[in-house]
Amino acid sequence: MQTPVQIVINLTIFIVIIFLFVYVYKRFIATNKLFTRRSKYIEQVDKYYLANDKWIEIVKLGDKYLLLGISQNNINEIREVTQEDLHELKTEENENVFKTILQKNIKKQE
Repeated sequence: MQTPVQIVINLTIFIVIIFLFVYVYKRFIATNKLFTRRSKYIEQVDKYYLANDKWIEIVKLGDKYLLLGISQNNINEIREVTQEDLHELKTEENENVFKTILQKNIKKQE
């Protein structure tokens, strides 16, 4: 018969193992980082989800950048973008982006 201390230790070890499994699953398996193949010629630069099965993606092919619209059944080239078009969006964590855009639009209407 196990003592209460042994039961607590075993339960703690079990919970830690469960948390480690969930972490590894979310980090590698759920994001497909573990199973993705690397390409010599194609690089995914960025991806932005519009809906559950629709997103836009910037792909680098050699020295060209393509903006692609991707849905469940289609992949469409929207346009070719240049390096100058690709500037990193910088927002502060505390800044309310929606509020800022709304205020700019209200000022335009006045």
